[in-house]
Amino acid sequence: MRVADLKKGMVLHVTDTERVAWLRLTDKHLFSSGEPEVRFIHKFMIPLIHGPIISDDELIIYLGHDKVPVDEKDPTYKKIVRRIMIGEKTAIVLGHNFRYFEPHPDFL
Repeated sequence: MRVADLKKGMVLHVTDTERVAWLRLTDKHLFSSGEPEVRFIHKFMIPLIHGPIISDDELIIYLGHDKVPVDEKDPTYKKIVRRIMIGEKTAIVLGHNFRYFEPHPDFL
């Protein structure tokens, strides 16, 4: 999916059956918000994951995007951050990871 096609409130689902989505939880975030980041990994690498796996039936809603500073030394350097809501949690998704999402067919 192209990030240009995203609209706020759009319901998404994961389309790649060979990969699993998980929340990268760490105290060393690239983003000052401290939110977890959604990452994708091949299913055979699941034992290496440190963080919760997003289930296939989880409701995923696109919340929109904004620009946030990512470097404390240079606050003028900002990056576009896109957020989704998974159940009751919000998470950041970097643009290249949206290729594994598509609009949910039940919510078109």
